[in-house]
Amino acid sequence: MRLEHNSNKNIPKNIPTTWINKNIKIFRKILYDNKGIKLICRWFKKRVDFRNRIKSNHLKLEPLCCLQSCLIREGCLTVAVIEGITIVTLFICLFFNYKNDELSIEFKKNEKNILNDWESFKNMNKSFFIFYKIFIIIFFLYNIISIIFLIILLIGLYTFSKRQLDYFTFFSYFTIIFTVIFYCVLIFVMIFNQKNHWNGKKIFFFFIILIKFILHLWSISVTKRCSQFFNMIQVFVEMAEKNYP
Repeated sequence: MRLEHNSNKNIPKNIPTTWINKNIKIFRKILYDNKGIKLICRWFKKRVDFRNRIKSNHLKLEPLCCLQSCLIREGCLTVAVIEGITIVTLFICLFFNYKNDELSIEFKKNEKNILNDWESFKNMNKSFFIFYKIFIIIFFLYNIISIIFLIILLIGLYTFSKRQLDYFTFFSYFTIIFTVIFYCVLIFVMIFNQKNHWNGKKIFFFFIILIKFILHLWSISVTKRCSQFFNMIQVFVEMAEKNYP
């Protein structure tokens, strides 16, 4: 007796997915199971949704009226704008000074301090020149870090985040120390430079560094007050949600 061959008998009910679909599932599993990515997404969602928690009946609490127009927040925004302008200007100044060797070190021979070996003086001159070039590169890197913290400040102002403003406050302390050191080195270079005439580029360079120093002295007090204000706003929002649902 001849048995009929059923072609559908050997086909499983659950058709296996293709290799691409399997990899997509694995990628999604890694993406959704990753705690770090979940934490970042949750953080952004929590911070951005803070604005949506404010309702019209919450404005009975007077400080909540200042969410968009408080002078403290506008002061922080002014700090951010001036910081951005100084960063761009310093990038331009550093580029031209590094390219044209406008601030290169060429030590003049001092007759009072007689050097026994002229070769040692030339080696010292070369080593100081290399040191200054390295310091210019460090300042370039510092400006890049300044851009990162400027973005952190803007995110903190938009999301009413106290933590981001505290990060920028710590960066302001670092900037003050760094600027003082750089200013001392730059003055040292100008004193021992043969071309120590004060042209417009050098004066403008000193002026921009001085503005950045004063700006961060002012930004410490502004960001601290704004951080305290954001902390108060969050407390009032929680109170408003309980009392004025």
